[in-house]
Amino acid sequence: MNVKNFALLSSIVAGSSLMLALGAQAANLGTLISTGGTLTAGNVLYSNFQEAGAGPINTSYDTIQVNAKVFTPTPDGFTEENDLGFTLSATAESNQTVDIPLTYTITALNGQLIGGINNRLTGFGTDGTGKVVISENAYDAVTGQSFGNLVNIQPSGGSNVFKSTALVPPTKSITLTKNINVSGGTNGSAHLSAFDNSVELVPEPLTVAGGGLALGLGFLVRRKTRVSK
Repeated sequence: MNVKNFALLSSIVAGSSLMLALGAQAANLGTLISTGGTLTAGNVLYSNFQEAGAGPINTSYDTIQVNAKVFTPTPDGFTEENDLGFTLSATAESNQTVDIPLTYTITALNGQLIGGINNRLTGFGTDGTGKVVISENAYDAVTGQSFGNLVNIQPSGGSNVFKSTALVPPTKSITLTKNINVSGGTNGSAHLSAFDNSVELVPEPLTVAGGGLALGLGFLVRRKTRVSK
């Protein structure tokens, strides 16, 4: 193998390793809860998956798959967006309800902070009085400070499928308490197949300051070198 081909192969392998490092991790929610399992995507760790309240009604945690992945950088100053997606099959006809309470922790890694959190309904349908409600409260995992409630409601004919909240100040770790409710109401039906949470990351202030200091010192060194010459 000549040097050119070897270099090309090396770059492909390196690129593949990077894709694997940033790629998706998936697990069954029931397994995550029972084993204390974690998922990592980029600079975000998802952990402490637990039942909340009395546990699910008319379904099981074992029927839900969880997928952690990284999206491309966002245009609003955030370094990256990390997504935790849930896939399931929850259907309720008239006078039926599927209810799934859940809590878990999200922690930013490697000099990052959580600057914002998004809650989305990505696969669902309703008819008549049917509706899908995901109610979620976010707390600082260390201090317990509340960042408010994220609620997605999809009644018949509605369009509320996305809610975003900025965390002020940004924080290192948050705990989410979530309740997923699918109801047919008195005369309707509803179905939920996918929803997700995503977090937007910002650098820790010390990280930014350190980078600026390093650039400043580098400039001074280069300037001094030039003067010496």
